[in-house]
Amino acid sequence: MRIMKKLLLAVLWMFFTQAQTTPGLKPYILIGESGKSLETTTSDIIRSMFMNDFEVLGKYQPAGYPDHYIFIITNPDLAKVGASGIPNSELISAIRLGLVRKGDFTYLSCQNLEYWGGAYLGENYPDFQPIFQKFMKDLTLALPKLRMKAWIDIGSEAGVTEAFLPEYHFTQKKSVFSFKKILPVTINSKITLASFDSYSSAVNAVEKKLANSGIELIFSQTFPKSKTAVYGIGLPSSFKLPDTLYNSDTRHAAFFPYEIVIQGNDLILQNPQYKIPLGFPDISTADFKQLEDWTLQFEALLKAEILN
Repeated sequence: MRIMKKLLLAVLWMFFTQAQTTPGLKPYILIGESGKSLETTTSDIIRSMFMNDFEVLGKYQPAGYPDHYIFIITNPDLAKVGASGIPNSELISAIRLGLVRKGDFTYLSCQNLEYWGGAYLGENYPDFQPIFQKFMKDLTLALPKLRMKAWIDIGSEAGVTEAFLPEYHFTQKKSVFSFKKILPVTINSKITLASFDSYSSAVNAVEKKLANSGIELIFSQTFPKSKTAVYGIGLPSSFKLPDTLYNSDTRHAAFFPYEIVIQGNDLILQNPQYKIPLGFPDISTADFKQLEDWTLQFEALLKAEILN
């Protein structure tokens, strides 16, 4: 037991020293280590969320990742963000909790709302910052007891200041955040998969197709007043993911699942050439180049499974 505790401290110290030497925002937060099995930790989280007014919208174990488990959670405060009608707010109305089992340890991490909120909401982020801060405080109190708490920003060697997030672009330099528009892939570089006669017909058509396709529906949120809806999806195991996602580790466990969005009458896919580097800021140039072809394959898969 003493040896295991020393090893756990060493692992957490590695994360801590990385966080201290690279100031700035990072995509995820390492919450801590549970000291229990993946199955027991999963049960503890479900129970704790239920007891503390959090809603588990969905649970997901990515194909090929037997030691990964993801929860998508929200609460009444965070759901208000998606209902606000602010552009892209539906993408930040729930967050991912990622569990990873590595050896004798079960690590728990989550999306960093300051990072993702800044990226999705841009200049509107300050209006919602109090909600995000309260949500994280409430989440801290709601989580089950952990063997070791960390609350360390992780997911990138190079931190980023809040001011850079709305102008996020991938570059071939060490720091992938820059105001210089090297590639025209931004939060607004969305792919329209289909257009419908109305918002309601879009919701009905997409939900009917998802119920009878090879695409797994992980979670959904609908916001009729702002005419938006979000669907978290699991891809077939036969569909090859980009190398960057295959190589994900403890630091990126809270990235999955991908989502498609209804905005008004349109079914939208957030461009993977934006979304994936946002979640994996240290992506290599070679891996980024793969994303162009993979994006076309992903688009074709979604159209074949959901729209035909």
